[in-house]
Amino acid sequence: MKKFLAIITTLFLLILTDIILSKYFGFLKIKPNIWLIHIVYLALFVGHTESTVVGFLSGMIIDILHLTIFGLNTFALMCLGYFCGWVYKRVDESLFKVKIIFLFLSSILFLLLQIIISKIFSIPHSVPLGILLTPFVDTIIGYFFIIFFIWYYRNWKII
Repeated sequence: MKKFLAIITTLFLLILTDIILSKYFGFLKIKPNIWLIHIVYLALFVGHTESTVVGFLSGMIIDILHLTIFGLNTFALMCLGYFCGWVYKRVDESLFKVKIIFLFLSSILFLLLQIIISKIFSIPHSVPLGILLTPFVDTIIGYFFIIFFIWYYRNWKII
């Protein structure tokens, strides 16, 4: 029950943070994907099932909040949570380089999943030049968010 409450309150905080980031970081489509960062954190520190379920819920929230093509982010974040969840307890998540590499590769995988799904279903999905910088932004800002998530979930005594 404690894990459920912690994840629900985190999703609520992520909604508020996403609204603020969308307002101030909307230029050039360069904005850290805090939902992806949270799923990477869950995959590394909490578990496979939680990262997949929260990936699904987070994708639904993004699709509703940003009025994008419904299901695109849901599927991409759920797949990302599933794939990333396989490394739970298989790597030393406390290492700096593990977090950085995992954030970078997950961000690239998320973008590739979105592009592939758009092409498969013939969804008009433009790829602006600024989106190529997103993996770097996700990696840099994501590290600090992961530090925050570690502190937050330790206060809830989940990890």
